[in-house]
Amino acid sequence: MAADDGVVLDEGAVVLEDAPPSNLDKLENSPPSNLDKFLKRFRALNPHFVRDDAEKLVCFFGDSDISHWKELPRVRITGDEGASWARCVNVGVGGAEMLHVAFYSAECRAKYRPDVVVLCAGENDLGAGAAPPTVFSYLEKSIAAFGHLDDATEQAQLRLRHDPQRTRDNANVVSSLPIDDTKSQQQDGMNASEFSRLRNNNTDEKVPIVYLCTKPEPVADAELRREYERYDGRIKELFQRYNSSCQEELLYFIDNSDLRDPSLYAQDGLHLSRQGYQVWDARVRDAVERVLLKMDERVLAP
Repeated sequence: MAADDGVVLDEGAVVLEDAPPSNLDKLENSPPSNLDKFLKRFRALNPHFVRDDAEKLVCFFGDSDISHWKELPRVRITGDEGASWARCVNVGVGGAEMLHVAFYSAECRAKYRPDVVVLCAGENDLGAGAAPPTVFSYLEKSIAAFGHLDDATEQAQLRLRHDPQRTRDNANVVSSLPIDDTKSQQQDGMNASEFSRLRNNNTDEKVPIVYLCTKPEPVADAELRREYERYDGRIKELFQRYNSSCQEELLYFIDNSDLRDPSLYAQDGLHLSRQGYQVWDARVRDAVERVLLKMDERVLAP
């Protein structure tokens, strides 16, 4: 988790060059030195895992906010034969950045074959100095691995039009996304035909994602919180446009901007306390149960 001066970041956080999102091609050929370490940590999780195709599986995937979640919420499934419970699996690694999550996402999908992914990462990247557009591009790579961006564009950066008239839907989403450089001033918003290329026509291959946005951590200073807002703002707009294009809700955004009470955080001011996780339990349970219900309705539809 990111922190202000004087607070140690999670182990493994790396300072990335503030390069444009197109640096993903370079990272594929010359990944950061700690990538293998984090991939090994992800691969070592749940060594005896066996997938039961008869059950619904929810994969909690990300950084230490996931790994510290010792008691995952119970997700209820309502079917013709009564209520049952989904299986929830913790795939969290302390210190992991969205960069590491992105590079493990395809393996995560192959190993666990989740019905739903609860995704949480990005604070470590931002706290280590990476720019929001760069971290956003890693998130795009991650959701591409779960079927939401086609091969031709899975590493493409979604450029959003700078529109001063845009208003906030949630307190933590910026109303007009900042321009990062002079080139972005010349870039147009994405038209319908361009955005349609982001879609994967086979909806059966799309794994719904519930994204937990950044937290207003007590130790995060005002500048870092602004970076959080920029990052989350891009993600929320991507999700809104994508869901509209697909004509169904496949990407869910959970707003955490109201988690300001210090009692919701552990003593380090970075991670959630037991009370904080109880809030997340309720929010995630509600979102995932709605996702699973819609999935069942889709299967039963004529």
